Amino acid sequence: EPLAPNANRLEGLCPPVQAADGELNGEPVRFVTVVRDANNHFPRAAQGEVGLLEGWTLAKVVSETVAADADKAVKRPIVAVNGGPNHGHG
Repeated sequence: EPLAPNANRLEGLCPPVQAADGELNGEPVRFVTVVRDANNHFPRAAQGEVGLLEGWTLAKVVSETVAADADKAVKRPIVAVNGGPNHGHG
């Protein structure tokens, strides 16, 4: 299931963290979310809660996005896709 329409998913992230580059209103954006991972060996993370690995991976995605856009006149927004039970404060 795509994270966003016509978005290119980033590879090599821990399975619950998904990130993709796409467009919103014709502008480039990076989408990020955390999903359930039934195979996660940490029970709470298996239910979609953010643990240490997921938090570190989210920080890595944000840091890499900021670094990649550092010299660009227009920076990409980072859109957090909120929709699961682990996203209570949306």
